[in-house]
Amino acid sequence: MVKEFENRLRMQGMNLEMYYQFTGQNNDTLKEQMRGDAEKRVRNNLVLEAIAKAENIEATEEEINAELENLAKMYNRPADEVRSIFASNGNLQTLVNDVVTKKTVSFLLDNSKAVASAV
Repeated sequence: MVKEFENRLRMQGMNLEMYYQFTGQNNDTLKEQMRGDAEKRVRNNLVLEAIAKAENIEATEEEINAELENLAKMYNRPADEVRSIFASNGNLQTLVNDVVTKKTVSFLLDNSKAVASAV
């Protein structure tokens, strides 16, 4: 989450050091501030991973390529270059996991049933 936050700051022309100077925080206080959300995210991801495994939900090469194409359009770069960047940074598996997570959430939405509230 800290890395994601750092990336968002960079997109706004800042970095973590500048953020720490403006807010009076440091790495430890930022992590502590994010702890609750991080724990929820981990629990949610574990549940989604278990559902994906139980339902044999996997990312196809076509879906991975489509996600790379979307990122390529967003960053105005060729898809092959985006794939190379992800692969060289060791983040290609993260992209695959994101595709599986999206498919799992879609699976859950498609297979959910409305529950009447007991008022």
